[in-house]
Amino acid sequence: IDQWKRTFHSMRSTRQTELEAVFDTHKVCYWLGNSESVARRHYLQTTDDDYAKAAHFCAQHTLPQSHTEEKQPTGNSAKPLLL
Repeated sequence: IDQWKRTFHSMRSTRQTELEAVFDTHKVCYWLGNSESVARRHYLQTTDDDYAKAAHFCAQHTLPQSHTEEKQPTGNSAKPLLL
């Protein structure tokens, strides 16, 4: 069995990230005994759930293709202009 490197640090980082999803940063830092700058620098992680939420948000707030094209000028040889 392979040992994790920095086991305590990894567990603390995971828990800090989990608690931050529910509680305010200053409260979590008080409970875990570190400062907000230390938490940002050493403990907070970006999770797969964060990426999923961001993708969902972008999908809900992206303009349809018809809104990104400008109207064609009159004439047969004109091509659509994309923004």
